[in-house]
Amino acid sequence: MFLGVGAGGINPRDYFDTKLYTGNGSTQSITGLGFSPDLLWIKNRAASVNHQLHDTIRGASKGFNSNNNNAEYTDVDAVTSFDANGWSMDNNYNSHNQSTVSYVGWAWNAGGSTVSNTDGSITSSVRANTDAGFSIVSYTGNGTAGETVGHGLNAAPDLIIVKNRDKGTEGYWAVRHSSVGSAYLLLDLANQQGTNTGVWTSTSPTSSVFSVGSSWAVNNSTDVYMAYCWSEVAGFSKFGSYTGSGVSGKEITLGFRPSFVLIKRYNTSGYWNIVDSERGGGEALHPNLANAPSTGGPWVTFNNDSFTLTTTGDGYNDSLDTFMYAAWA
Repeated sequence: MFLGVGAGGINPRDYFDTKLYTGNGSTQSITGLGFSPDLLWIKNRAASVNHQLHDTIRGASKGFNSNNNNAEYTDVDAVTSFDANGWSMDNNYNSHNQSTVSYVGWAWNAGGSTVSNTDGSITSSVRANTDAGFSIVSYTGNGTAGETVGHGLNAAPDLIIVKNRDKGTEGYWAVRHSSVGSAYLLLDLANQQGTNTGVWTSTSPTSSVFSVGSSWAVNNSTDVYMAYCWSEVAGFSKFGSYTGSGVSGKEITLGFRPSFVLIKRYNTSGYWNIVDSERGGGEALHPNLANAPSTGGPWVTFNNDSFTLTTTGDGYNDSLDTFMYAAWA
């Protein structure tokens, strides 16, 4: 879906896009992106099947599931390549490309090459797109609290999602969001914010590094980690919070027309929710659940410079609860 040129003077489709497709049970290439994807997130829209995340640093054959804390898996027939304007698959798996099944794929552009970064006390490998405010970071933990990791964005990241590649048990998806500060959230669980300084410490991210504690989720000795980092770009992305009103019609101003919104209630437990303009605001997927989409609503409507909460549901707009969001044009 073409969304026009954002308020910041950029074309959002150069950096993020959503593709809906139907599996064919065989070799298939999904095309039509304005870039070669560096982070690809796929979800079966018809059944209870794990979310699938692939990125260019790990390689197309390596995958994660956002809805569990499993270590990464390897499958050479799931996503076979990242292409100039999309990606290719070669399987009949219900997770990626089962015949006649509907899927959604969300794709981000992290730039052209992966480089070594020594800005932090832990050396990292970074693929960064400063125009899009997005980087993919790989690093090896050393188990020492207070270490720093370079992210390559030249701006403090507002959203950081870290996954341990090696561990299942205790390898939770650790999330840091600027609205929640040094507290942490877990992408694979509905839990409320946690305050264990073994995850993020009390040191805020800077324009060059983010800080980690000694938790297995972010910095266990010799374990390898992936971090997905986003900083706000005017007219393209926004990361914020709001207090639920309990009244349908609450509007969240962004300064651009959103195509993807991630919402999480954090003062108490609540599912993660993803809505996008391609599927519409009446179909929500939940990163912490393998479930098929929740349908009904709509829970969210997409406006020229905002989104509106058209529900009083506790996952979006419960009275006096606090919610974080991440939105892209």
